[in-house]
Amino acid sequence: AAAATGVAAALPLAFGWPLWAALLLPAATALAALTGAVAADRGARTLPPSDHRAGAVPPDGGAGAVPPDRGAGGLAARFLAGWAAALLVLAAGWALAAETGTLAFLGAVAGAAALATAASRSGWLRQGCAAVAAVAVAGGCAAVAVGAGGGAAEAGFVVAAAAGAVLLVGASWRRRAAEGPVLEALGLGMGALGVLLAGSEGRWLAAALTAAVPAMLAAGAWPVRRAYLWSGAVVAIAATWAWLAVAGVAAVEAYTLPAAAVALAAGALARRGEARPGSWLAFGPGLAVALLPSLALVLAVDRGGMTRPLLLSAAALLVLLAGARAGLQAPLVLGAVTLLGLGADAVLPVAAQLPRWITIGLTGLLLLWLGATAERQLTRLSHAWSALLRNQ
Repeated sequence: AAAATGVAAALPLAFGWPLWAALLLPAATALAALTGAVAADRGARTLPPSDHRAGAVPPDGGAGAVPPDRGAGGLAARFLAGWAAALLVLAAGWALAAETGTLAFLGAVAGAAALATAASRSGWLRQGCAAVAAVAVAGGCAAVAVGAGGGAAEAGFVVAAAAGAVLLVGASWRRRAAEGPVLEALGLGMGALGVLLAGSEGRWLAAALTAAVPAMLAAGAWPVRRAYLWSGAVVAIAATWAWLAVAGVAAVEAYTLPAAAVALAAGALARRGEARPGSWLAFGPGLAVALLPSLALVLAVDRGGMTRPLLLSAAALLVLLAGARAGLQAPLVLGAVTLLGLGADAVLPVAAQLPRWITIGLTGLLLLWLGATAERQLTRLSHAWSALLRNQ
């Protein structure tokens, strides 16, 4: 095998073969070796430890029998598969020298590896062939994009789309087969690589993130893959932000409200489950993302505009009323804090222009009233807060 690999590497250089011939020799040899590996794997038999060299096969497999991939046929399959991998690496070097050779090589490898995956019996061979097929498909898609005049961003988009298909195949169609976890992991890894490549241009980054969302949501349709639903929601938020950035949208609410909506929906679903988290864990993050960034902008930036303060006041009032009606701490406190911040921002500039004796007198009256009713007010607040703690 080593000698044949050396001949395949040196012969085209020694005689000056054209590129297609130099590519065809190791590629054809690799496909032949892969075919032999599949044939040896399918012909491997389960043998007992004492008789596997003689070739005897007990009727029931025998206690302590040698697995098929460790018998003589299994060793031959491993050897031929390793030889095929070495020849494929050699052929890939020749294929990268020309666009046509790259496309033809990757297409042939993808088809042959897919057929080998379906025909193999051993899990390790199915996993290896499936991995080669997935990488060849993604590489072929990237080669097509680059050959059509695209750059790294366009190649990243098509890689992300191909990775979504690979992820869907591994997580749904082949989830019970040996190659399912490998395809699933490769789909996630190639998807991340595609997003990184597309990140150089905003619109292609947004397109790559958008292409990943349907695959993740479809993969999350199975009960054991529910984490993909939440991951798909996060990716959808990132895609929304990327499209908003491409469109030049500067309003912070366009970015915060989609994230807040997803967080609130997740909290509502969690409250319906058996765990029933508290209101701060279920609704606190979503409400904080929806209200506090806008409040910070009103307090720090918007000194003349009225649209944002009015809309934020209405939203905070609705949140406060909803929290009071449901007896939940998080919406009640966050809505009240937002209204107090808006009120202080509106009142303090006016109070600064009043004569000093008016502000001092009003402050004194307020302190007298609090002193006279402090014990009663604190008792009422303590009872109300305790009720909220019991129903948070």
